[in-house]
Amino acid sequence: MYTSAARTRGRPVSLPQAPPAVTADIAASTASAEATFRRRAPIRTAGHRAPGAPRGDRRRLAALRRSSGPVKIPVVATGSQPPTSAVSGFLVAGVGAPPGAGTPPVVGDLDRTFDALVGAGVGGVAVHGGAFLSAGSADPDREASVRSWRTALDRAGLHAGCVSAALDEPAFRHGALAANRPAVRRMALRRVLDAIDLAAELGAPLVLLDAGYEPVGRGLEQDVPAALDCLAEAVNGACEYVVDRGYEIEVVIVPSAGSLLPGPGHALAFVHELDRPSIVGLAPSLDRGTGVAPFHQEVAQALWADKLFHIGLAGVGQAVAAGSEAGRRDALLLIDLLRDAEWDGTRRLGDVPVRSGSDGEPGPGPAWRALHHDVAAHRALEAAAAALRADPEVAGVRTAVAAGALDDPTLPDGFSPESFAELRSPEAERDDRDDLPGDTDAEARERAGALLDAHLASIDPGQDAPPA
Repeated sequence: MYTSAARTRGRPVSLPQAPPAVTADIAASTASAEATFRRRAPIRTAGHRAPGAPRGDRRRLAALRRSSGPVKIPVVATGSQPPTSAVSGFLVAGVGAPPGAGTPPVVGDLDRTFDALVGAGVGGVAVHGGAFLSAGSADPDREASVRSWRTALDRAGLHAGCVSAALDEPAFRHGALAANRPAVRRMALRRVLDAIDLAAELGAPLVLLDAGYEPVGRGLEQDVPAALDCLAEAVNGACEYVVDRGYEIEVVIVPSAGSLLPGPGHALAFVHELDRPSIVGLAPSLDRGTGVAPFHQEVAQALWADKLFHIGLAGVGQAVAAGSEAGRRDALLLIDLLRDAEWDGTRRLGDVPVRSGSDGEPGPGPAWRALHHDVAAHRALEAAAAALRADPEVAGVRTAVAAGALDDPTLPDGFSPESFAELRSPEAERDDRDDLPGDTDAEARERAGALLDAHLASIDPGQDAPPA
């Protein structure tokens, strides 16, 4: 069994110290953000499954998901998302300088952009780490940019939902944190630490590491177990940095097909081997699915393991408006899953540029149109999922197929020599055969599929969509 590099190789991770002025500014901004969040909405607590709590009880996951870990800055809907809205959870849109964009935008551009996000029904932003200079830099432009972002976010009533590490540079085309060359890995680790500092300064509770920047080679040029060791070493180092600085931040891995961590199952196994798995979670993304299983099943696995910290829904509008019937069904079942689990984490939609148009105004460009359609599709899916669960005929077929019996233990008295002996007795076999469903079960299952198709047909993909 391969273990993390921190345990097998013992290579120390050098953690640079920020200048005192930067550290003090981070502490002040974090305290200010926490106070602001407390005024705006109830706290979404942090933590993980309570000791002894059963796995898989979806109706208790919301209460158990973050009950025992470090409390972090809450991510909740604000005044930009009315309490009566049908949208649950917290919608964020990606904002930040794309690779090679140069100087971060001025606050005037941010104000117009954030006002447009509020008008679109988005409650926060996912910040690209490349929009800022390094936290260790003495360049005053960076501190001014951070202050501008904080001021613009507060003015618009938006929150920073997460910060993505800037691992999309050309230097990382063959790998970043798990690249063959140590110099490349060190560069990538600097970008991750920069993202962590930026998250603390903006009050964001999550830092995203995209596994898509850790591609699997064609064979001879990469030792996959050793590459996983290097990736574990980097994530362990990032977690140590978070703890060393006293930040209330969690590290989130985005699984990506074709990478070292192509799906939630691979990522969950990886997280289990880390030194601090309690502060590392997953962010499955609709546009990064493996295609091996429906996306809602991949999300369900992360949810069951209590590791669903964030979810990417970019492209959901396209999936609902022009996707296949299977894609539409997958999207509806995903939102139904999140509603049933009462999951309240961040849901990231598409990325939008700060400047969109020659006059600097956020205009009707393709990215903004896609964002509006994603928000509209999310609302339509929320309404359809609510109608699905409120349909008495749906409740009837779920009862007929004993869907609620999944909450019952297989052996009511637990596992013991006596219960095993009783389980294998001829009487128990006979009783269980007598309880097997007949033809009515098959009929109910067929009816359940027809009801799901009927509710799919009721979804209006153009709901709330702006004119093109």
